[in-house]
Amino acid sequence: MKVSKEAIKAIIMRSIALVAFLSISYWLLCPSGFIAQLLKVDISFLFLPILISSIVFYLSAVVNAIYASKVMGIANSALRGLAIALVMYLIAMQWAFGIWTSIIFWVFIIALTAIFDHVVNSLANLYNEPLLSILSTAISLFLVGLSFSKIMASFLSYPPSPLKAFPDVVFWTFTIVAAISLLSIFKYFSNPYLRVLGTKVGSNVVGMTALMFLVLMYFFALRPQIIGYPIPIPISLIEWGIICLSIWLFYRSLKGQVNSYLTEPLEMGDWAKLVQEIEHRIDPEQVSLADLIREFIDCGVKDGVITRLVAIMLLNGLSEESIRKIVRKILEYQDLPYPRIRLTQWVKGIDEENKRRRKNLLKMLLDEIKQEMRSAELHRLFKAGQVEVKMEGREIGPL
Repeated sequence: MKVSKEAIKAIIMRSIALVAFLSISYWLLCPSGFIAQLLKVDISFLFLPILISSIVFYLSAVVNAIYASKVMGIANSALRGLAIALVMYLIAMQWAFGIWTSIIFWVFIIALTAIFDHVVNSLANLYNEPLLSILSTAISLFLVGLSFSKIMASFLSYPPSPLKAFPDVVFWTFTIVAAISLLSIFKYFSNPYLRVLGTKVGSNVVGMTALMFLVLMYFFALRPQIIGYPIPIPISLIEWGIICLSIWLFYRSLKGQVNSYLTEPLEMGDWAKLVQEIEHRIDPEQVSLADLIREFIDCGVKDGVITRLVAIMLLNGLSEESIRKIVRKILEYQDLPYPRIRLTQWVKGIDEENKRRRKNLLKMLLDEIKQEMRSAELHRLFKAGQVEVKMEGREIGPL
């Protein structure tokens, strides 16, 4: 690896600046330094945080000058965040006493967890590894729950009876939600029920946390208080009724979302044949897109369907601006990429999702072409029929 002269010059200048800054800081902050003699106050404890943060920022700048990349950008942001968190922790610990020592420590753990989650999610997005993001979310939820429970336990050293279980409720709430969040891996599976379940879990972490907190608060704190009261219906029967009702409602919601998810592809059919019929007064012809549509839907090949769509638009007198706008959309379309860790179920799920997205794109483009034809009042030159989708042995009707 060859280092440029500009990078060497930048490193030398930063090194000189670092040495000068640390020397002045030590002269000002040391026990017998300028500030101690002037103000009669010992603030030498500030030198260690300044030393650590300065070195971290210096190393980050040096590495960035030598080797600039997205990975190094993520590493640099993580190092800077770590330096800031560590400096604040060391300064806060100088004045901490009693329970505040434990509280500040667990707040520091939460800050480290946030940095960890940011780094892992950034790497997962960079290398298209969704499994890393899912595992990072689960680990982060567990660590945050553990930290919050320890902080609450420190505050509630001698809590009243209803609040005694509060730290345990917080810990188990985040732990259970962390385990449930792993189900979001199902959104990369081909089974529609598993895919919808994984999507709902991944997008409702906050809601699940709130719901789980209320449920556990009931069982840990409220239920022991009311179980002794005489009521006409046994409390266990009411609980089982609520559980069964919740499961039934969840199943209905899941089934409804799966049906709505499957409706659109079924309406589009399997694209065995797509026919665009145009009656032109000068040169009438029938354009068949079956093979080109199948090639684009199944394999993502764009050139054939672009050529035929352009021919249709030119034949019908669409303006150059309209043609460019429509062609640009299909050129800019990109499939969902495969992750580097390729599980069979993930690949099948991504393939099906890409086919569905291509179908939707073609339907949107054909609708736009028809709209452009209507808005331009081209019926004076030709009469455009409806775009129809035909399946093997069955006609679906107009799009």
